[in-house]
Amino acid sequence: RLKQMKALKDAAFNIIELVSQFEDELVKIWNKPKFSYNSNYVISIKTLKKLVNLNYYEKFLNQIIEQVNNNEELRNDLVEVVREILKLPLQKIYVKDVSLKKDRFTVNYVKYFKDKEKRLLFAKQNNIPIPNKTEDVNTNDKISGYPIEFDRVSLTKEVLIEDLYIDTKYFDDIFKTELIEAISSNNNLSDVIDGYLIKSDNYQAINTLKLKYQDKVDLIYIDPPFNTSSVGFSYIDNFKDSTWLTMLENRYSISKFLLSKSANYYIHLDHNCNYLGRLLINNIDPTVLRREIIWNTSPSPSGLKSVAPNWIRQHDTIFYLTYNDKPKFNKLWRVNIDLLKGKKEEENEEENIGVNQSSCKKLGWQDIYIDKDKCFILKYDSNNNLNYKEIESLPLLSIGDVWNDIYSMMYTQNMTRENWGNSNTQKPENLLRRIIQSSTEKKDLVLDFFLGTGTTIAAAHKMGRKWIGIEMGDFIETVVLKRMKTVIVGDKKPKLTIDLNWQGGGFFKYFSLEQYEEVLNKVKYEDKNAMPVKDIYSQYLFLKDLKLADEVIKLDDESTSIKVDLTKLHKNIDIPETLSHLLGKFIKQIKQDEVLFTDGTKIDLNNIDYKIIKPLIWW
Repeated sequence: RLKQMKALKDAAFNIIELVSQFEDELVKIWNKPKFSYNSNYVISIKTLKKLVNLNYYEKFLNQIIEQVNNNEELRNDLVEVVREILKLPLQKIYVKDVSLKKDRFTVNYVKYFKDKEKRLLFAKQNNIPIPNKTEDVNTNDKISGYPIEFDRVSLTKEVLIEDLYIDTKYFDDIFKTELIEAISSNNNLSDVIDGYLIKSDNYQAINTLKLKYQDKVDLIYIDPPFNTSSVGFSYIDNFKDSTWLTMLENRYSISKFLLSKSANYYIHLDHNCNYLGRLLINNIDPTVLRREIIWNTSPSPSGLKSVAPNWIRQHDTIFYLTYNDKPKFNKLWRVNIDLLKGKKEEENEEENIGVNQSSCKKLGWQDIYIDKDKCFILKYDSNNNLNYKEIESLPLLSIGDVWNDIYSMMYTQNMTRENWGNSNTQKPENLLRRIIQSSTEKKDLVLDFFLGTGTTIAAAHKMGRKWIGIEMGDFIETVVLKRMKTVIVGDKKPKLTIDLNWQGGGFFKYFSLEQYEEVLNKVKYEDKNAMPVKDIYSQYLFLKDLKLADEVIKLDDESTSIKVDLTKLHKNIDIPETLSHLLGKFIKQIKQDEVLFTDGTKIDLNNIDYKIIKPLIWW
């Protein structure tokens, strides 16, 4: 009986070893670097003009205009962005139609009224003819009512193609190659690209980017799912506590290694999981939590929240973390409104730098810097350069850890000015403006790997910061990409745009990363009917399998050399970007058959050493 039990034990151990090796293999697939593919660039045409020679620019502009006139998909993409920028929802004014005339779009407007009488009065006051059928009601996804077409001098009636952007998705590979080669021949490509929009599971993305961006990120802000178990959100938000903690712990732990020495980290949570977030931080890094910021989302909640049976919830929690005794931090101030109104209030003399109420009205929602007793705010000049603009002295109060002056989307006109989400989870750009303004300088790198509707990168772009945004949902294409195109052109409605005098411009890249499930679908293993053996050559069950190498590596019979063809795995693979992540090097220039890195090394794209790409195809 003892012999039987020993035999059973040996068999069980063999099964356990087999299962553990299978799990180890899955972990290796999970952690392997991932290919980049479906890459494209979005660039403001006025930015393009600054980056290429005049002859190249005129050539590209003519090609762009021709393509817009001949490619309906491209034309519709531009029209959709024009509609989004020029609509005035607070006034119920929308773009009725946009027609193309060679190098420009002509825009016609329509205004909606709830009843026919108001429309009739508006028409009489503005000498506008009323349509024959005054009872007609026009309905779309957002507005319904009685429409009337009109012209207004104050509204843009024509939009030049030259004032818009290029999305290389709508151009052929020849144009795309010539464009990037022309830009990178005069500029360091990594320097002139403002940001990267990445469609991927965030762990996969951070793990792929970690070599390239280690110690390079100056600010991380994340707004992860709040673990509400609700089904009414656009994002997955029904994790169990243990799953939520594991998800956040994995991503928090790996993302820390991207931070520069003076970097700052913000984690935005609500009452559903802020206590879990604090426990997680204290368990991993007990000394890094510097402040718990209370964001008061509204001064006087109304609507559904006002009928709560007890105290009304009106705040979120933002944890502020640093990993160095001297993090980068710009102390910010706000205007003491009470003093401006003439109220008596005790105040530190050092914080009171005079009174001028007229100056306050021009500030918008901006916070203020103080440098040598002078006040400054961020502002763009006529050349679209972001600078500190000196303002007149004001009575100021330093900003603390309770933020009462930036309200959520639900309680301000920002719901209409900058709303991009299908739920109430979107954060206002001015919230991110304060975080970015206090914790970074111009050209610093900002990362958000729970990107949502893209508020972080929209604010970062307008403030002259570099950015990386990561999101795995399809709305990264339908919402975030579209939003960033409006930013590139120069969105008109958001308060941050108005406060900064943002006029548009910029250049960013968007692409997808290979995912864990994709690898599982493509990987090849031999059909082995044997348990693991103990000899030195077969200790690991999957040691002899080809995995992805069979697709990529071929032996050239004529020269007996090894040929690498990465396109066998992905039709639209971006080889330069993939190599950049794999080697941890930034791209200086891309040519048709070569990529040059900022450290001076280069790789022939037609003759890639298989040893370089081994981690991608065999693990």
